[in-house]
Amino acid sequence: LNQDVIGVGLQYAFAPLRAHKLLVGTQLEFGKSDFRRSYALGIFNADRTVGELYAPIEQVNVEGSNRQLGIYAQDVWSLNEKTTLLIGGRYNHASVKTTDRLSPTLINVEGEASPGLNNDYTYQRFNPSIGLSYQPAANSTWYASAGSSNRVPTPVELACSDPEFPCLLPNAMAADPFLEQVITTTVEGGY
Repeated sequence: LNQDVIGVGLQYAFAPLRAHKLLVGTQLEFGKSDFRRSYALGIFNADRTVGELYAPIEQVNVEGSNRQLGIYAQDVWSLNEKTTLLIGGRYNHASVKTTDRLSPTLINVEGEASPGLNNDYTYQRFNPSIGLSYQPAANSTWYASAGSSNRVPTPVELACSDPEFPCLLPNAMAADPFLEQVITTTVEGGY
């Protein structure tokens, strides 16, 4: 298994008005993974070494790639000396692709050709957030916030998402239907 990820982020903060502090930014990430698995049959020799009977048999040869782009903005607005409102949002766009390089194509029990581990999915979502803090005294603050976030499936998770063909990757997952992105909502408050 070989995995590489590279990314870059750019963020700019400014205060166009005294009551507002704005933050805008973007993040771009590229990932690539190469997974291969094979086995060979052999026999034990008298000196306890192993002699190979046949050439190695390739079981899995898959390449995965993902691209993620995030664009975000946040406004920290001082409503007065004691109260601050935070409003923000982030747009995420991601594509996840797997390419099955195994040959020949696998056949299921009904005689149908497997699509292999080939997938190409795109996910997108806007995640808003809002927060409010109130500081009635120097050592006392009340706060409340709400926001959402998302996570897209990895190439390995998507490679096991066809219910017609069992998962070929070495893991504990079974075949599943198409996987949606995970979306979470968080609400909190405190003193």
